[in-house]
Amino acid sequence: MDREEISRLPEDTVGQRMKKLRLTAGLSQDKLSEYLGFTPNYYGQVERGAKELSKNLANAMCSYFNVTYSYLYQGISPDQLREESGYDTCKNHIIRYLESCTEEECELLYPILKTMVQSRREQEGTLRAPQSTKPRAGRPRKNPLKK
Repeated sequence: MDREEISRLPEDTVGQRMKKLRLTAGLSQDKLSEYLGFTPNYYGQVERGAKELSKNLANAMCSYFNVTYSYLYQGISPDQLREESGYDTCKNHIIRYLESCTEEECELLYPILKTMVQSRREQEGTLRAPQSTKPRAGRPRKNPLKK
């Protein structure tokens, strides 16, 4: 299959996007699954849509092909994200970077980012109050005054 044929392949499902990435790289299912550390059978089933994409395979695909989860799961490429202001641009860059991280990397980054932002807000005196005091949907809260 040449590049032009590959570029015309549909990208409507996760499996179709996986196939397009693989073919663009000139890899067989066997070779790519070997590189990513998955069995060819499992990879093929996911690409065909017979099995759900696991988080581990999604992480491996995003890392290997340097694509975002937004692209892999929803077909949204970075150039489709509107960037209207410097704030939006910066926020989108952060989001795209985080989407390329593994679960372990995100777990490492979250407490660091949270601490840095809280520290900055405290320095500026802008520590934000909780956004809403309405109860969230789900199970009703117990009234602490009732016995």
